[in-house]
Amino acid sequence: MTTFITFLISIGALLTLSPPVSFLLEINTNAAPYYAPLLLLTSAFTAKKRTRTARCATLFGFIAFFAIAAQLFVTKLPSIQPHEQRGKAFTVLFANVYANNNSIDELDETLREADADIICLFEITPRIKRGLVSLGGYGYRIEHINPTPFGFGAYSRVPLTESSDRSYSGEEPVFLGTASTAHGKLHLIAVHLFPPASSAAVFRDRELFSLASGVARNIGESVIAGGDFNATPYSSFLKEFALQGGLQKVASAALLPRTWDMQSSLARFEIDHAFIKGDIKPVGLSHIQLPGSDHAAVLLKITFN
Repeated sequence: MTTFITFLISIGALLTLSPPVSFLLEINTNAAPYYAPLLLLTSAFTAKKRTRTARCATLFGFIAFFAIAAQLFVTKLPSIQPHEQRGKAFTVLFANVYANNNSIDELDETLREADADIICLFEITPRIKRGLVSLGGYGYRIEHINPTPFGFGAYSRVPLTESSDRSYSGEEPVFLGTASTAHGKLHLIAVHLFPPASSAAVFRDRELFSLASGVARNIGESVIAGGDFNATPYSSFLKEFALQGGLQKVASAALLPRTWDMQSSLARFEIDHAFIKGDIKPVGLSHIQLPGSDHAAVLLKITFN
């Protein structure tokens, strides 16, 4: 039985190295961090058997292990480490609050304690909005709130405008805006892209490429892109997004950052990210547990050069 399991896990691990031409392969790619310990465990048990098939499975398992190790530590999306903070930081919070959230009072307190200069909320519904009293302290807001899982709200302490070229919607859940800070313009991209669980993933990938080319045209301008990308750092689509847009993923201080599914004690993945570009530098990135949500929020701290 362990011989068969070793073969099966090895095949799954090696498939994470293939281009995600279907949403099933994309989902499998997201599981890359879990294959390495499973391969070591099953290969160790299989190695105790003396049969020829077991020896082949053990060899196959170790080959797959080293291949997945290269995937995790060599081909993973590169990220920039936060710098030492000097002076006051400007903070942006990206938070998927979960449309069916039933812990709104606790969520409101968490947002208040985060004390971000800009808050981007995904899956915000009219019911959730009514309970978030802390948002009243933000003088600038852009809202596309509806009862679906694709409602959005941006709340800012500095002037914030939405791009006239496009508007956030359930069909195109991408917000493009510009914040006017004391240090100049800061372009903001907030996304809640489609999960790779159906043909909707095609639209998610299309949005990524569209955003990347748009960001690339803004050479020399400061850009922050963040939110729920529904893709892990091992996704080829996310890597292409960063490469084409000239963006750098900001690294978390956590050894194994996880942002979803926070309501599960087993399968957790990092699918919420923050990227930067231009005349800014990161001084911190942390994940905040959101009461009642299946996501952890991403709190990005930057300073201006």
